Amino acid sequence: MTEGAKATEALGKAKAMNPNNPRIYILEGQDKFYTPEQFGGSKEEAKKLFEKANEIFMTTKPGSSIEPQWGRGQVAYFLSQLK
Repeated sequence: MTEGAKATEALGKAKAMNPNNPRIYILEGQDKFYTPEQFGGSKEEAKKLFEKANEIFMTTKPGSSIEPQWGRGQVAYFLSQLK
């Protein structure tokens, strides 16, 4: 219970630093996907977050060769589960 609040706070800080980081939306989407509805989870909200991450992946390119590239496969997997 207490760790969830810390994670939400950390993701909020990350989003404030760089709202175009698709990994933030992946992590938020996974949280919504796996959390039971009675505790705030939502497959519908998760899908929106994964779609946002996918949109960012599709419209931006890495700034350098050492910029993180992970996450595209996760987005594709979750979107396939939420059709």
